[in-house]
Amino acid sequence: MNAEDYTDKLKEAIQICEIHNQRMRYAIEKVKHHFPLDEGKYQNLSFDDLSYLDQLIFRFSKLQDGMGTRLFPATLENWGEGPYVREGAEKRVFRLEIALQYTFHKGSRPGRKRIH
Repeated sequence: MNAEDYTDKLKEAIQICEIHNQRMRYAIEKVKHHFPLDEGKYQNLSFDDLSYLDQLIFRFSKLQDGMGTRLFPATLENWGEGPYVREGAEKRVFRLEIALQYTFHKGSRPGRKRIH
């Protein structure tokens, strides 16, 4: 894959996550007046409110899945970390975390946390 393919893959992942986010936010707006939700309130929800609550849960789940299976791997690939392999993901995250710490702390040694 070339850089343009990685960018397209990332844009597609962002688009999918954004759709789930928008629909989740719509559902939240429809049922937010019920929160905090307890057993009594849940038992008395209308069919429409139950449908919005189901949509909220479904979209939250889909958003999490999309971020883990599409957005995160596409981000790593776009940063030049190569194809996402689940077994090596923790090592890649650790390397990126170290790089970000190094960048954030402007020159402190990688792997060392600054004490404030």
